Amino acid sequence: MADGTALDPIAQLRLRFLGSLRRKHSEVEDLICEFSAGTGTPEMVHRLFYLSHNIVGVAPTHGFHELARVAQATEAMLADVVLRNLPLADEMEMLLLADELADEMCACFGDE
Repeated sequence: MADGTALDPIAQLRLRFLGSLRRKHSEVEDLICEFSAGTGTPEMVHRLFYLSHNIVGVAPTHGFHELARVAQATEAMLADVVLRNLPLADEMEMLLLADELADEMCACFGDE
């Protein structure tokens, strides 16, 4: 840091997580826009599943339990589509969960 103090390793990991979360947030917002416009693809559903799955595994480590809960709900909703190749049962539910996920991501940024 500029003032000569170093961040502890946990704080460094948290900063890296928040940096990656910003990129994921941007991606989730883009996916929401595509599906809202009717131009979403199966690959985009898979991407939302992957992003959610990744967040579920890491968010609790950094104390973002609500983010993990929303990501887990999104992941669970999309699991049959991605893992069993079943059709998407409810696109509106997916959009609502993705929007809640994006909102929860924003809440994590708070006052970095």
